[in-house]
Amino acid sequence: MIIVAHGGGTRRAHLVHIRVGIVWTVTAQVSYLTSLLFLKLSLGLFFLRVVQVKWQRRVIWAAMILSTVVQTYHAILIVFGCGNPMKYPEHILAKKCIPRHIQVDLAYEQAAITTFTDFIFALMPIPLLWNTTLDRRAKLSVAFVLLLATS
Repeated sequence: MIIVAHGGGTRRAHLVHIRVGIVWTVTAQVSYLTSLLFLKLSLGLFFLRVVQVKWQRRVIWAAMILSTVVQTYHAILIVFGCGNPMKYPEHILAKKCIPRHIQVDLAYEQAAITTFTDFIFALMPIPLLWNTTLDRRAKLSVAFVLLLATS
């Protein structure tokens, strides 16, 4: 709101207010990516404690590694996408940042990877409970609790 109220990056007159808005925006984006990263890691570590089949463990490890790599390089790109973070507003005004279409493509990539890993962790209880000796009702209740834990 501060950025829009002071020209949305079109004037250099209120650079201090624009800088404050940009710092908060970057901080919020990096905080979101960091919390998402730790959420995926904690879900993966939870399932690694429960899963005993080798292919399931590999799928969980792959999802954790993929999520970690994507969230980390997106956080780095957000912080350093315009060069020196201390000159962020000046670089935005001078259009020295990563081009907008690349930023949009990277946002779609991050959303796709996050959705993919969400599906992996949401569907993991199905093969986990498939061959257990529980009756159908118990399997459904355990699957429901695990599904709630992942969502």
